[in-house]
Amino acid sequence: MRVEKRSVVFALKFLVISILFFFCVNHFDGFRQDGILYALQCMNRLEPGRFLNDPAFMFGNQDAFSVFSLIYSVFLKCLPIDLGTFTFCFLIQTFVAASACWMLFRWCAKSHLMHLSLLMTLLFLTLFSYGEERTELFVSIKTLEAFPVARSLAVGFGFLGFAFLFDKKKISLLLFLIGSWIHPLTVGWCLPFWGFFWFPKMRMPVVALSLFIPLTILVGREPFAPFPKDWLDLSFDTDHLSDVVSNLFLYVLFFAVSLKQKLGKKWKRTVSSFLPVLCVAVYWLVVSVVLRHIFLFQVQTFRIEWICHVFALALQVCVGFRLFVSKVRRLQKWNLWEVLFVAVSLAIWIDSLWGLSLCGLFCLHLLLRRKKWEGMVWPALIIVVVFLLGWSCYDAHYLSQQTLLEFFGGFAQVIRNVLCVASALILGLVLLFPRFKWLSLFFFLVGICAANWGMRVYPNENFGFPFLLFGMVWNSLLILHGLPLMKRRVASCIFFGTMASYVFCHYDNRDVETIEKEVGMRQFQKEVPFEQIRDRGRVLYSVRDFAKTLPRISFLSGAYFDEQYDVGSIFYKKQKLEIDRRMKKILYGAAESQIQISKDSLRGRRFDVFSLLFDRDTLINRFDYLCSEKEIVALVADRADLPFDISDSLQMDFRNQMIYLYECEIGDKK
Repeated sequence: MRVEKRSVVFALKFLVISILFFFCVNHFDGFRQDGILYALQCMNRLEPGRFLNDPAFMFGNQDAFSVFSLIYSVFLKCLPIDLGTFTFCFLIQTFVAASACWMLFRWCAKSHLMHLSLLMTLLFLTLFSYGEERTELFVSIKTLEAFPVARSLAVGFGFLGFAFLFDKKKISLLLFLIGSWIHPLTVGWCLPFWGFFWFPKMRMPVVALSLFIPLTILVGREPFAPFPKDWLDLSFDTDHLSDVVSNLFLYVLFFAVSLKQKLGKKWKRTVSSFLPVLCVAVYWLVVSVVLRHIFLFQVQTFRIEWICHVFALALQVCVGFRLFVSKVRRLQKWNLWEVLFVAVSLAIWIDSLWGLSLCGLFCLHLLLRRKKWEGMVWPALIIVVVFLLGWSCYDAHYLSQQTLLEFFGGFAQVIRNVLCVASALILGLVLLFPRFKWLSLFFFLVGICAANWGMRVYPNENFGFPFLLFGMVWNSLLILHGLPLMKRRVASCIFFGTMASYVFCHYDNRDVETIEKEVGMRQFQKEVPFEQIRDRGRVLYSVRDFAKTLPRISFLSGAYFDEQYDVGSIFYKKQKLEIDRRMKKILYGAAESQIQISKDSLRGRRFDVFSLLFDRDTLINRFDYLCSEKEIVALVADRADLPFDISDSLQMDFRNQMIYLYECEIGDKK
């Protein structure tokens, strides 16, 4: 009975610490990036008439392949749009955090590594924190966002599917199916993996069939034809694509080497089932770019990388711990595959100052300990710190192509690198030299204060902060473990209270002005502005401040042009071509036919559209021209001095701003 009670207490502490930590390193950003598109898709589901002739909805949308907007709309029916979005995001992130904890808890139990469960979970949540951009692991595709998107919710179900993978076949499949229903391109890769895991005979025929899928390009018709150059211009020259491909190839090597390690039957079965799925994904990605295959490119096979991150971290911790106990402590010889495993694991971290500094510290400690050069530990550590910080300066100055004046003037890159290196070194000191835990805790607290107060590194830029907090939490737990019972209870309350208060103060990452703007969106959640306009996708907006960068969100009604048009256009060629056509109309007006426009210049000037429309004379010219071409039916602007008749006006709740409606005149401007 006492054992069961202890297990329940441990599980509750494990869950509370992990979820509190998760919310300390993640936050809510409001309506940003893809969150804008998902909010629009939800509004379109609630009231499709608002978005007639809007390019994002004219030719179809990825919302047709997902039930995410259906779930999202439940919150917007019951709550104002800003509060509903906040609540939905908070629930998604809570679900993801709990799913990750349960997955790792079960994995550690199955692997007989429960003593590593909390350490692995905190490290996992650190690496999956939003905004921690490092090119070697997570920059290529984010699976956790600071706003409600389908990817995040789908990954939560993916985590649960992995949690039940080893022993609950039907439950695991059901969870993968639900995740795929929410975002098929992200969690859909779990389905063939599940099939290979439970039905190994499927591997050879499915992989063989996958090898011939690229030959469908010979059909010559969409969706199997090559995509034309005027739709998408993609090559391996881009840094982003080359990073994704190199990461995936590295993971193929990592899992191939992992098969040679002493893994349990279920882990070996997991790796042998996932490796062929990963190879097919890499093969399809490379072929889709080389052959310009429309279908394969739209499958976005690079999204499988999130599964690589999940399995790789678990294997690195489990195998790394075994090697440390059996090989390092006992000074036994290493075989070739064990050396390769460590080398590839380090290669995954090759572009991370945090990872390199931590690995370097452990290697240095083991080297000095083996040769009994204990007196040289601290001088060697100083050399390591100087080297790594020097490299961070080199990285910030030369690799980012900054001038020395820009480099020393901004200094943000150096602060970011210092935080990453310092957090890794201090954490290494805690693990290698427990007697310094109080001193290490002090340095962790100083680093966190610097990150929050001095340089605004958190929460706008998460660099270094999750690692600092990870070290502080782990160090605090070590200190709590050594205290008497009464002191431990008091200290635990203070510890949990501090983390909870931090979440309360920092989770909402929006500033006061942004919050006021988004509250102002409630005005048009139920009723659209200027209801007399029927064809809302042909309304040209030119409104400063509240609607300067997010016109369709602020008015919740669609527009002739918007910066978020091309989100999701990878699925629909007609949408992309319509976007480019409208952009040319606004940029060049009547002079369009006399000017040759390259795709690069068009992409580079898309954000100049707003500055053009805010210039009075240019706005008048564009309005006249677009009306004459029957491209628009009306203009909504915050200027009352335009030489046109004001058809209607409306006062916005945000800052009592007035907006005016100018309709295209019939007759002269046919």
